[in-house]
Amino acid sequence: MKVNRVESATLQAVVTLLKPACPDLDEVRLVQALKQFSGSAPASAPLAPVPGKALSPKQAAERYNCSRGTIFRLLREGKLPRLKLGARTVRIPEAAIARHMEQGAGRN
Repeated sequence: MKVNRVESATLQAVVTLLKPACPDLDEVRLVQALKQFSGSAPASAPLAPVPGKALSPKQAAERYNCSRGTIFRLLREGKLPRLKLGARTVRIPEAAIARHMEQGAGRN
């Protein structure tokens, strides 16, 4: 489904929902990220970085040298926040993982 125009109120609602995970997110950066994701942004147009990179459980486990099982356990126990993108798609804010590992709680 291709959408050429999204109402401002819809963008504001999405930004509000994502604010806890991506504090620096605003409507402009959201639109840029959506264009980049959909492939509709010109390849030569640089996009502003979207702060608060989110990782898949596999990426998080590789980055922080632990098992996927550990990541899923931390998610299940509520020690890490999750961004649920679909029925089986979850992302974890990288900053939250880093904070958790800095606190020395990464392997318990």
